Amino acid sequence: MQAKPKLLNPSDSPSTPEFKTTQEALSPNSTVQAPGLYRVIRRNGELTGFDQNKIAVAVTKAFQAVEGSDKAASEPIQRVVSDITNNVVQTLIRRKPGGGSFYIEEIQDQVELRLVRASHYEVARAYMLYRETRAKIRAQRSQDHAQQATFSPGLRITQAEENCFPPYPVLT
Repeated sequence: MQAKPKLLNPSDSPSTPEFKTTQEALSPNSTVQAPGLYRVIRRNGELTGFDQNKIAVAVTKAFQAVEGSDKAASEPIQRVVSDITNNVVQTLIRRKPGGGSFYIEEIQDQVELRLVRASHYEVARAYMLYRETRAKIRAQRSQDHAQQATFSPGLRITQAEENCFPPYPVLT
């Protein structure tokens, strides 16, 4: 019998330890994939444990951006967050019932889809705009790193050593 992640209850807090079964079972540096366990492939290629609470936090933040903190903390919104999170998790589990890895973008695409299907269009729009903004920041950061690598050579010749034959440059 395969182990499935426990689905969220609206009354459970995001820090409830029983939801972090994948992270506890496998260390982030592990490459072994146990049946029934799920991993996330981050943008940098690193494998991390699947934690559905991160989905709930992201959806809650999207609701906060649209509705404000007070309304986003209300029980009806927390129920919606829980339902969306559970739907995303169930969809992912159906795709890979024996366990496996999901790209972070795949999870985020599912969150967007579930927000739209639940008719939370403004929240879905805020979520999409946040993702787009973060993508632009990552692209700019990557471009900045590439420019720094181009303009900062590792070694420079400052003067020739006079007492040597043939003269060798002094490297700094």
